[in-house]
Amino acid sequence: MIKQKMASGEFRADDHYNLGLALSAAGKMEEAGLHLETTVTMDPFHLDGHLAMGLLMAEQGNMDKAIHHFTKTLKISPMNAQAQKYMGMAKFQQGNLEQAVFHLSKALEIMPDDGVLINELARAQTRLKKIQ
Repeated sequence: MIKQKMASGEFRADDHYNLGLALSAAGKMEEAGLHLETTVTMDPFHLDGHLAMGLLMAEQGNMDKAIHHFTKTLKISPMNAQAQKYMGMAKFQQGNLEQAVFHLSKALEIMPDDGVLINELARAQTRLKKIQ
């Protein structure tokens, strides 16, 4: 059914997005990445597609591509708490502590009860203080 829909040209950005998520959950990261990339190619303003692609890239250790997709997400929706959070975490991984603190702080303003976020912000602030 999926192959028929794809062959007929009826497979839309949301279909690629949903299939990409399913493939990611099944551990098929390469295939998931192809469908998520197709999602954002077909619809450059697909917020969830960029966020999912950023997460996939971050999981694979490709912080430059992750940041690219988180940046796209934030251009579409500057107050997206998840994008702010994951952007901060990616910046931390790159060693850009000032930007990490900035994005994690923004996310915390939106999601003040997120325990992971609180811990990540504290970790980034502590590391930043050590080098200043």
